[in-house]
Amino acid sequence: MLHKAFEHAGLDVNKVDVVEMSPSNFQAAFTSGQIDAIASFDQNLAAAMTTPGAKLLADATEYGNRNVSIHMVSRTFADAHPEAVKAMYRALVRESDAAQHDPSIITDAYREFGASDAVANQIAKFNVPVIKPIDADGLAMLEAQAKEYADFGFIGSMPDLASATMDCSA
Repeated sequence: MLHKAFEHAGLDVNKVDVVEMSPSNFQAAFTSGQIDAIASFDQNLAAAMTTPGAKLLADATEYGNRNVSIHMVSRTFADAHPEAVKAMYRALVRESDAAQHDPSIITDAYREFGASDAVANQIAKFNVPVIKPIDADGLAMLEAQAKEYADFGFIGSMPDLASATMDCSA
């Protein structure tokens, strides 16, 4: 996210000190002023946004960030149990559809795992995630994301994603 935002703004990410933090350490460091800015998602972003004086500078809609959650199983499991993988995909879609109709499913889960009411209320303002298949469009999105990862130096080269994905929507 940080690299993509800096690229969009025409800034050199190498001009800042980048520190990766665990979720448990991040909020204390941000709210106490030990770090000046964050690039994060979900609960960390919500916690930062509820910090007095914090300002949201940009979100992914402004710079085309492609970071998504990816649900995976091993190739061995997928080859041995393709119907189970498809059933898991259908279950994820059902849960996503349920959350679209009742977003409190998400905020209740965050609260159950320790999020404060302020953080959960901020998360309620975010878009509800949608489960999408790795069909031709999904594969193209993953390949674009992998190209960015290679361009930013996170990975040495683009992997062969076509052989590592499975369209479970059929």
